[in-house]
Amino acid sequence: MLNFKEIEMKNKILLSLFSIVLLFSVTSCEDYVTIQPTGVLIPKTVADFEPLLEDEIYMTLYDKSQQVSFVHENYSRKDLLVEGNYRTINYYWDETGDRSETFLEDTGYGYYYRRIFYCNTILEADIITETLAEEEQKKALLAKARILRAYNYFDLINKYAKAYHPETAGTDGGILVKLTADMEVKPRQFTVKETYDQILEDCLLAVDDLKEETLNYIHPNKAFGYGFLARVYLHMHKYDLALEAAEKSLALNDYIYDWVNFYETNKNIPRYKWPEVEFESQENLFWAEGLSEFGLRYTWLYETHMEKYEAADTRALVNFEPFPYFGEPMYYFSRSDNTNVGGMKSTEVRMIRAELNARKGNLAKAMEDVNALRAKRILTADFVPLTAATTQEAMDIILSEKEKEFFATGIRYADLKRLNTEPEYARILTDHVHDKSLSLAPDSHLWVFPFAFSALEKNDALQQNTPR
Repeated sequence: MLNFKEIEMKNKILLSLFSIVLLFSVTSCEDYVTIQPTGVLIPKTVADFEPLLEDEIYMTLYDKSQQVSFVHENYSRKDLLVEGNYRTINYYWDETGDRSETFLEDTGYGYYYRRIFYCNTILEADIITETLAEEEQKKALLAKARILRAYNYFDLINKYAKAYHPETAGTDGGILVKLTADMEVKPRQFTVKETYDQILEDCLLAVDDLKEETLNYIHPNKAFGYGFLARVYLHMHKYDLALEAAEKSLALNDYIYDWVNFYETNKNIPRYKWPEVEFESQENLFWAEGLSEFGLRYTWLYETHMEKYEAADTRALVNFEPFPYFGEPMYYFSRSDNTNVGGMKSTEVRMIRAELNARKGNLAKAMEDVNALRAKRILTADFVPLTAATTQEAMDIILSEKEKEFFATGIRYADLKRLNTEPEYARILTDHVHDKSLSLAPDSHLWVFPFAFSALEKNDALQQNTPR
């Protein structure tokens, strides 16, 4: 398996082919132009098109910074929170502020549609094959493009629209969806239900042709296909189907990395000498960066956030160090590694299965998955298996573990948002930030992020899904 640096070098060479064939703009799915210069060899084979899915900049940067900041998983300095700015409105949960007035540009939004354009380009390409082996490679390439298109549309609908509710999804406004690379075809704004239906269609068409083993974790594998399908079904409240998909994913990969062993092995070594292990970890089903190319480095946390961790929790011992920041007692993410912030891990699928079993009343099975994870996270001398007497208690434990396990990945935002559609699990969030006592209701319009002015300007069919 290629390491991260080798992939970066390989892609710089391979993608030069496309720099003279495809010219892109990052701001809108409407701005892409395809050209065919005289005398230039146009991509025709699987090997020609594969680099589109390995673009280390655009294909691996899944920006979750707004969602992470919204649920206060990342500290924002008071002097940088400008009154009336959309980021400030989100951070302070200001119900009266109009985010659309100052939200002019959304670079991450453009990245999503660039990736979708890449996928559409592959899915519509006339790819030449001459052998059965090449035909199998083509099927795998098309499956990867299809599942990644679904993955990108899922992130977009989760951020810019209401959470899926079976009773309202058919009328709730969704996102722009385009299934062709043809510049003459205008995208249409789907409803939430239409978007999820398209995501499901892509997943179900793709999963059988995904390979169990891939060149590296930038390429989605079959375990990812089933794991992502489980996540989609979970958000759609289709719990039996979600459990079936989760079981299939975990049958292919149920690996849990041993952070206890990592800590015990390296705790007496200076942190800057600690090995980088995340990119090649078997936990990865699909790997992508999140906040930026720096992963979680330079992420700052309130001291109170650390109270959520047990003293023997290696997720705190390995990742965070205390450091005063502008006079405030803070912690920062101190480990330098290629963290999988924007992709998916086997551990997420395991926790999805735990929730699904808890919902079915199979509490022992649910806690078995929780404790399997915690056994590789809590120092051995301090590890005590957790138990739950009720579904509610199990759900609380699972959500708490997910908050610690998937810190700053956008998963907590997504979990809280979907659970807000269920009265028994909806919650009012409270926090104390910069001398402000804050609260956020489960039905607040703030849970839906607005489209930036630039997106609305370039697509007159696009309508906001939030009043402000």
